[in-house]
Amino acid sequence: MDSSFARCDSSDSLTDIQPYLDTPEDISTHPDTTWRSDPGGAVLEVVTPENGLDGLKLLQESASFGDLLHRMYAVDRFAASIALPAELQEKMLAAGRDTEKFKTQTCVSVTNRWTLAGSLYNPLRAQRPGMATPAGSAETLTAIKKHLDDYKAENGCDFCQMHTLTASESWGRIQGTYSATAANFAKISDLHGLVLPYEHSHLKVSRDMLLDMLNVAVRWFDKMHELHPDARYPQGIWDTLSRAGASQNHSHMQTVLTRNQYLVGWQQLVRGAQLYTAQNAGARYWHDIVRLHSHLGLRIRYGDAVALISLTPRTPGHEVQIIAPGPSIAFGELWFAMLQVFIHALNLPVWSCGFALPAYGATPSDDSSLPAIATITSRGGQFDRVCDVSSNELHGQPVMSTDPFGTCALIAAYLEANPELLPVMPAECFGQSIRSWPSVVDVMNV
Repeated sequence: MDSSFARCDSSDSLTDIQPYLDTPEDISTHPDTTWRSDPGGAVLEVVTPENGLDGLKLLQESASFGDLLHRMYAVDRFAASIALPAELQEKMLAAGRDTEKFKTQTCVSVTNRWTLAGSLYNPLRAQRPGMATPAGSAETLTAIKKHLDDYKAENGCDFCQMHTLTASESWGRIQGTYSATAANFAKISDLHGLVLPYEHSHLKVSRDMLLDMLNVAVRWFDKMHELHPDARYPQGIWDTLSRAGASQNHSHMQTVLTRNQYLVGWQQLVRGAQLYTAQNAGARYWHDIVRLHSHLGLRIRYGDAVALISLTPRTPGHEVQIIAPGPSIAFGELWFAMLQVFIHALNLPVWSCGFALPAYGATPSDDSSLPAIATITSRGGQFDRVCDVSSNELHGQPVMSTDPFGTCALIAAYLEANPELLPVMPAECFGQSIRSWPSVVDVMNV
């Protein structure tokens, strides 16, 4: 391997691809951490500071990892008091709201000092008039399933007939066992495509289907880079349903390969990591961000991949970021497991997901590259009355009604109850590239 970011072949060892991950023995020294480890399998960690997120400010004073927390994040806690007229209190009590909690509130601000991602927390935001709960409901999931079936029956689906009703690249399509590529009908750049699973509903995309989609996406990037060697930066998105901005109900990923740098959302991470290294005596941003989330108990590890529960989500809900040195099978497996958590544990089957992969030709000294990253952001309920994105998110700072420590506890409980989602992985499979996934991948010429 010529790079710690390089895509891994099946011969790569865990040692070769480990630079941005902690070893299992270095998971956490926090005394309140509980975790389960299966040899070669998942490591689940849960640590809840006193009073949850409200206690995060106190953790900055902890001798064990307070310096690291302070170096990476600015955490501020504010107390706010308001006066409630008697008539308003009566109305709030009738609606089941605890007036005492509103009279004296606690707000917490968390800002990444290097990427400038930040969130403002107050769980009472979820109790504003017209707001849905931070977690959805089984009834909502049932309604979405019916919506998908009814809409397809009434309107048909072009993506279900992709070979006749979607465009292809001038050179053809990448064909997998469960998915294939298409050319994007309205491109955002010259190298912009689609990965379409044969399954219509994103709720029915299985583990094997997602791994096949990732494999097909990587092969599309490979083909485009072969044809355009100056295009080095692979990334993509996956929105579900109109609530998340998708123009088609049929599940689909979009892929983009860019020149010079990643698209700006990802490039902000690159620049933040570069600043962190430059101003902290060569410290590695991705290593330290994983280590910090480990200490906080906001990390789930599987093979060569980790899932971090975000301290700075983009929308007022839940956000999880999966990170690995490259697009490995474990990366895809953990990605799928987290999607099942969103669908079944959080009852939030509408998401906006972005992913980026290491730059082609990255070298150990090339700090313009990212590791493999997939970020899943909840987008509220498909039928919610109030939009989840407001001027706060667009022009100010995202405002949260959830607590990442509570999110982590829900995730850990669901994975513990469903161990088949992250089966024990033999050590020799650690770091195995998604290219070795046994799905048939061919280039279909036009």
